[in-house]
Amino acid sequence: MKMKTKLAAVIIGSMAIFNVEASVSVPMASASATIDWSTFAVAGYPIGPNPVPVITWSNQYSSVYASTDTDNESDYANDWTTALVEHAGNIATFSDAVADTAVLHSYSKDSDLSSASQANSSAYRFGEFSVAGSGFLVFSVNYSLDASLEPGDDSSNYYNNNYANANVYLQAQKIVSNVNNQYFNVSDSIYLYQYNFANSPVQSGGTLNLALLVNDGEAYNILAGAGSSANVSSIPLPSAVWLFMSALLGVLGLTRRKSSALTA
Repeated sequence: MKMKTKLAAVIIGSMAIFNVEASVSVPMASASATIDWSTFAVAGYPIGPNPVPVITWSNQYSSVYASTDTDNESDYANDWTTALVEHAGNIATFSDAVADTAVLHSYSKDSDLSSASQANSSAYRFGEFSVAGSGFLVFSVNYSLDASLEPGDDSSNYYNNNYANANVYLQAQKIVSNVNNQYFNVSDSIYLYQYNFANSPVQSGGTLNLALLVNDGEAYNILAGAGSSANVSSIPLPSAVWLFMSALLGVLGLTRRKSSALTA
């Protein structure tokens, strides 16, 4: 009986040790993208004797979206002034999206080893404008990107579908009747995955500058966006765990044989 009690104590203590190790080795992916909307500016430059081109805004709207595998949240406003904030998920896997007068912000984090878990979020701002005058228009806005990917204690168990991604962009579309619309785009992104996670964390930032050659009477729309996504998947049990389980089964078998011999 004492032997069984001691054996049970060893088993429980050993499993506790492995549980601690497992909690330490949990991987984590996170990413964030931020557009500092307070720095958004439009500058006009004339060509030749033409007046400086100016724009008139119309149909402005903002949108945010946050999602995980179990939760989806979104919001929308027909202006650039309403504060939009959405959160989705739980403490292990979640995403946040913000759009207000000062910022477009996206943040995603995943530390849930379930293969289905992932986090995504985005914040957008859209507007249409018409042009008076001819020349160049330069749209500019500051931004920052961050991504982190931690494999835990055993990097050999990191798989291709684990990633942390963040991106920002500024896109304009020329609206022309009866022909293909023309697109102009500037963007930046960072991406961490299995083969470059050793570079973690990664940051990027600066200014997005989008220059358009415009003519009097033309119409355009412009879209600014910040997005992020994060995902980690389950890690196989360390080889030490399998060795421990094999040894444990052997000990249990030996104990049973000895018990049978004593009662024979």
